[in-house]
Amino acid sequence: MDQTSDAPLSDISRLPNEILSIILSYTMITDGPVDLEYIMQMGRRLQDIRNGTDTENAEPSSLVGPERWILNSLVPWRREHLLDWFLINSTCCSSRACGRKAFFSEKIFELRPSFMKTLYRKTARISDEDRATALACISHVIAPVLSGAEAEIILLPRYHALQQLPHF
Repeated sequence: MDQTSDAPLSDISRLPNEILSIILSYTMITDGPVDLEYIMQMGRRLQDIRNGTDTENAEPSSLVGPERWILNSLVPWRREHLLDWFLINSTCCSSRACGRKAFFSEKIFELRPSFMKTLYRKTARISDEDRATALACISHVIAPVLSGAEAEIILLPRYHALQQLPHF
């Protein structure tokens, strides 16, 4: 039997979704919060680098792929969350579906009220599918509000759009 480099991927795709969901849920558990807005910015930067439209920095070396270049520029706790996002989005369809649910269910998210407003109003640059999954699955949130930021406190009811979040 000829083994190819795709053998591990094909093994993953043959797992029942229930088992894959359990594995990915345990994989996504971490202590540090995820800044979803930052993850989205890095995703857009990666697309810009791939398209040759990144104007912020010089293009990465041709010896280093754009993913590695971005990952090397991040602090370790942000790198871990971005690697998790890459993991679930760069494999088979079933791991993407199960992985996104696990990512949004198991992680602790730092969601600023101003970003929550854009997520709530569908103005955030996030796919409709990811937005729906995030709103349906996020259950652990840190809502940083700067002292004296009354305008942000007014936005706190937007968090009720997170269906799994215990409402206050």
